[in-house]
Amino acid sequence: MYTMLLEMDLAKRLGLEYYYPGYVLDQPSAFDYKLLLGSCEWLTGQHVWSKNMSDADPGKGLLIGEKLAVANAFLSSAGYSPTLVIYPFYTLGHLLLERPDLIRVPSYLLIQTPAGPLAVSYDLQMDAFICFDLHLATDLDFVHSLKLSDDYKQGSSYELNPLCCTFFHRLRVDSFIEDLHHIVSILKHSEMHSSS
Repeated sequence: MYTMLLEMDLAKRLGLEYYYPGYVLDQPSAFDYKLLLGSCEWLTGQHVWSKNMSDADPGKGLLIGEKLAVANAFLSSAGYSPTLVIYPFYTLGHLLLERPDLIRVPSYLLIQTPAGPLAVSYDLQMDAFICFDLHLATDLDFVHSLKLSDDYKQGSSYELNPLCCTFFHRLRVDSFIEDLHHIVSILKHSEMHSSS
């Protein structure tokens, strides 16, 4: 709060009309201290500032959550038991552009298939459901030296290792389960050929 007040004082002395404290999340979080400033304006989905918080853009997290709920329903109806995994290191995939194999979705559904564990998620940039395999990105072990907050360390749904994949495939909404079964079939077939 103190540094925010200093920034606001500097902004006033420079004759600036607005101060941007940064984002807050769409659920209670450590960023809520920013709400103590008083009345705020909120960025809408149309990239316009509004004084009404209900106009605020619901955010990408809500969209991903809605899409994962759809994927969860598809998977459950097909007999899978999906487990939601939160993946905080997804930003590595957006920062290390020379590594297109890094997982770059903030959460995914982990399922056990006859071809082994697979992940299903929704990629905002591709605007598509995707399926991919999971491997430790052991060459990114520097991540383990990062200090993690207690909620990460105590949360059972977090994956706190950097991950990569050897493949990812789109899953079409109108043939979601068929596409998934096709991927599993190909993986099983290639596994049988590689073991013989």
